[in-house]
Amino acid sequence: NNNPNITDIFSRFVYKDEVTDETFYEYVEPLVSTLRHPLTCCEYEYTYGATLRIPSKNKCRGNHHFMEGRTQILGPPKSCLKAEGSSSSSKEGKMPDTTRYFYFDGGASSWNQGAGGPSLSYFQEVWTNRHGMEFSSPDGGIYAYEGSTSAEDFYATVPSQFQSNIHYQNVFVRSTKEVGLASKHQDGPFLPFEIMNKTLPEDYVMFKLDIDSPGVEESIIDFIVANESGILNYLDEFIYEFHLRGGRETLAYWYHEVFYKLRKAGVRAHSWI
Repeated sequence: NNNPNITDIFSRFVYKDEVTDETFYEYVEPLVSTLRHPLTCCEYEYTYGATLRIPSKNKCRGNHHFMEGRTQILGPPKSCLKAEGSSSSSKEGKMPDTTRYFYFDGGASSWNQGAGGPSLSYFQEVWTNRHGMEFSSPDGGIYAYEGSTSAEDFYATVPSQFQSNIHYQNVFVRSTKEVGLASKHQDGPFLPFEIMNKTLPEDYVMFKLDIDSPGVEESIIDFIVANESGILNYLDEFIYEFHLRGGRETLAYWYHEVFYKLRKAGVRAHSWI
């Protein structure tokens, strides 16, 4: 198709305004084109389980092919922005003027640096500068977590005008909801509980998870997908980097299944690579 329609390219959420009885759509990047390909970073000869071997002749030899950029994440939909000068939803589905905006970032070592690209400055540029969504304290804010960067070093990277909006914890996050049962960093916060303790279901909540620890990340994702404690009622956007480095995470269908289930539940799930 040389002249594709937007519906031919993007996935979409379909909503019905319960006040006006009108139907409206919100578009999101398609999963088939933006999830990480199983051969990503195949500069070595890998064996996945006992069935799939990548021959040496197919090695990427240092060139990371089959990648997509983080700039392919679509920004927040119109319905998540505040209705200017109004305390109720408009026909476009905008949020009440009293809406609070929260951004939780698991794996935030710097404001403007990071392997593959920084998250904090990126979402500031796209969500706030381009779309006008303010993650500002005290009615909202940014909550960032990273175990390997001290608070002093972290805040040294943050521009002064944003520092009052960021609440940073120099901790490794916990993989389970039960204190003392995690195999590593058992005293750290469990991020789904952090979200539920600090926000309300009517708030806008974005959660980015990329701590480069697949086992911890998978446990958190399993909790979210199972909707334990009603966590899905709190999430609007979920951004996650999927790691193709052995074990369950090498199975691309699991990745697709997770994102599909989250989107079916109304969460705008995005790939962060």
